[in-house]
Amino acid sequence: SLADYYNARIKGLEIDPLLTPQFREEQYNPNYHQYTVTTVNRVNLYTALRAGGVECFYDYPDLLHQLPFIKQRALLPECGLGVAETLHNRMLSLPLHESMTRKDQHMVITILREFFEGEPY
Repeated sequence: SLADYYNARIKGLEIDPLLTPQFREEQYNPNYHQYTVTTVNRVNLYTALRAGGVECFYDYPDLLHQLPFIKQRALLPECGLGVAETLHNRMLSLPLHESMTRKDQHMVITILREFFEGEPY
């Protein structure tokens, strides 16, 4: 699958670290509709991917608890929801769709490797 191809070729990019989707194979058989990674360098990675012609995106521009409607009606801690906010600021979705070719994926992987390792893949 496309996700398996990403998993196999992105493996080892834990410098940042770049975290990829995790699951227990014996318990789950995921059907990916997006491939979301997390990185502390999200903005720079986004810029590098877009400069290379890769359409990547931030899935959710606002967290649910930050929406005005929810803020006015929900009992939320004043300190915020730190873990959710941290993850939200690190998440980036890579392209993953049925018309994607191995060549397309190789381009994404090449940019990722160059970004994290400083050398072509």
